[in-house]
Amino acid sequence: MTNFSNWFDLSKAGIKMFAYVANQVEPNRDTFMFDLENCKKFTGYAGKNSIFSGLAELVDNHFIARGPNPFVYYINPTISFTGDRLTFVEQYELEKKEEDSLEIGKTA
Repeated sequence: MTNFSNWFDLSKAGIKMFAYVANQVEPNRDTFMFDLENCKKFTGYAGKNSIFSGLAELVDNHFIARGPNPFVYYINPTISFTGDRLTFVEQYELEKKEEDSLEIGKTA
């Protein structure tokens, strides 16, 4: 069972990959197709090391699971969201931007 405290253990690569995964999931589907080139464009990573490291973190923390082939992954159905997955990610990104701007204000 996934605990949301796992979210706070993710590295920057893990968080970027979570955003990529959330962007790939279609309504009423708990799987997504992984596309390396699409993922590079979405995350801004030029190489694949950070991408595969982030994917591994998501698997290790039970956010996703490997599917029947190397390009299919399952979303963990025990992760509960208030609303849909994209709303969760959008809210997180908004809160993160606000937190970052507060940190910048403290150092200025």
